[in-house]
Amino acid sequence: MTLCCVKKSVLAKLRFYRDDVRGSLSVELVFVLPLLLWAYIAIVVFNDAYRARMEGQAAALNVADMISRNTDEVTVDYLEGMNDVFDFLTTRNRDTRLRISSMMWDADSDQPEVVWSYGTRGLPSLLDLATASVAAPEGDGSDPEPSGDSAFDLLENQLSVANLADRIPPVLPGEALILVETFSYWESPLTSLMGLNILNNQRLTPLAVTRPRFSPFIRFELDNEIFPEGPPEILPTVGELDEPAEPEPEEEPEPETTTVTIVNTDFNDADTTGWSQDKVQNTQSSSFLGPFGQETRQTPVTYQVNLGGPSTSARIEFDLLIIDSWDGYDPTWARPEGEFLMIQVNGTSIALDAFQVYPSGAMAADRRTVASRAEGRFTTNMTLLDANAVTFGGGWDNQLWRVVIDVENPTQTFTLGFSANLNEAIDNESFGFTNFRITAERGNHGPAHFVPNVASRLGEDPLTRFTSYSGCPDMRIPAANMTLNNSDVWEPLRMQRRAGGTSWLGSCGISGASRYIQSSASMVLNYTNDTNNLDGNRLRIRTEDGNRGRTCDATLLIRDPFGQWSFNSEIRATGTNTDYNARINLGHAETGEYHIWMGHFSEASCATDLRFERY
Repeated sequence: MTLCCVKKSVLAKLRFYRDDVRGSLSVELVFVLPLLLWAYIAIVVFNDAYRARMEGQAAALNVADMISRNTDEVTVDYLEGMNDVFDFLTTRNRDTRLRISSMMWDADSDQPEVVWSYGTRGLPSLLDLATASVAAPEGDGSDPEPSGDSAFDLLENQLSVANLADRIPPVLPGEALILVETFSYWESPLTSLMGLNILNNQRLTPLAVTRPRFSPFIRFELDNEIFPEGPPEILPTVGELDEPAEPEPEEEPEPETTTVTIVNTDFNDADTTGWSQDKVQNTQSSSFLGPFGQETRQTPVTYQVNLGGPSTSARIEFDLLIIDSWDGYDPTWARPEGEFLMIQVNGTSIALDAFQVYPSGAMAADRRTVASRAEGRFTTNMTLLDANAVTFGGGWDNQLWRVVIDVENPTQTFTLGFSANLNEAIDNESFGFTNFRITAERGNHGPAHFVPNVASRLGEDPLTRFTSYSGCPDMRIPAANMTLNNSDVWEPLRMQRRAGGTSWLGSCGISGASRYIQSSASMVLNYTNDTNNLDGNRLRIRTEDGNRGRTCDATLLIRDPFGQWSFNSEIRATGTNTDYNARINLGHAETGEYHIWMGHFSEASCATDLRFERY
């Protein structure tokens, strides 16, 4: 046979093999069945693993949300109960643990701080881990052989995930986050159903982070033990845990506080020691210091407070007389910024409250303002005692308000001032004081309160006399408060305020927000939705300069009671009817506290109306 014939024969056999469609089912089954079995088992295993992971994540989010809705102090029993809730939601029959912590952000160290932490079912807290001399477990995350009744008896199984600090988002100053770490184990169906010990158990560690819903932070009954006085603990980095800390020396017990009366006068004896004014008016039933009027805008009435020694707290209380025809925010009779009384400390405001003759609605409601500053933390409360208290003045009904100012960690001396923003003569709009009393609790200062950074101080707001600061929005910085009901906005309510700032809002981590702003809020609105969400009663907040935003190109930023942000820089930026005023529609806004910032398109400031209306 020639070489040519051999070649043809080989090619013919190859073509026959190529075109042959016969086969053996049993042979092919031998090849394919292992692949099919592997694929089926892999689907079951992967589906079960991801289902367990998603179950754990969803349960962690639900537990975090339940904790975030607390307004009272949470207890150990409550947190242990959360572990039972987690077990119910995950339907896992393996042992589980939770670690719940409250976290704040430390700007100096640029990492989270642990305010308090608690581990359920004996799991160490984050603060306990800071004293543990162990490193992070290495390997594939599988379940080491337990040495006791539970795998959680092993310390390496109690540690957080290695990148925990990176998974906690930064928060704004004054806010605290709730961190819920969950620990459970996934067992392969191959082990539980078939008894095949092929895959190792895996430790599942889903976590959830949320902010408190109705308060700045959540208190825990053991937080004083977990987080003692002094600098807060920094979140430990797994793998770089500190050595056990040396015990701190025991502090000597502080002496019991003693209440001391600094001054107590009804001005019946005409004693005005410490006051910048000595004008005392006698009425039919009593005497009062005053009256004072619009001249106090430039020259406030002051009282030199001297507590006479170190004090843990102090209380300033008096009856405030609002005399004659104050006009509140009336657009016809009041000044553009409103007619209000400013209470000041060392020349800048700690409270600002508007008053109107014949008060009703929000004008008759209780008021509360908190101002935390270097001289102490001042909480001012006002309550209307009588809408027609004293027969004095020009024949209008006068008002008697009870004012109580509680001061935490007060300095020994400071100047208390009173300044009225009025536009009529003293015989038609004025104010005065009676039953003036100051007491102090002797003792050392308590835990340090927040004090704004002096280096970021911009100056004094020319309208409200509150101190302005640069930086990202900070709810802790003092600002003017206003109480408002939805029923009070049956017609638009307006007041002139200053808009602007020097800090770029786009760098503050608030989605969609930009332009220039200051750290201190323009206003804190205490809002009550009292109209049952009727049509046409939705709340709108906007700016209005009377020139479609061309005179004062203001922006609005609002933080609602649930920590959600809203931002607007112009009503209409294009077309023939451009309007560069800002407007935010809040719908049927929930009752609560709204922080409002008025920024500016550029690094400048200007005066514009802040308006509240319904739509």
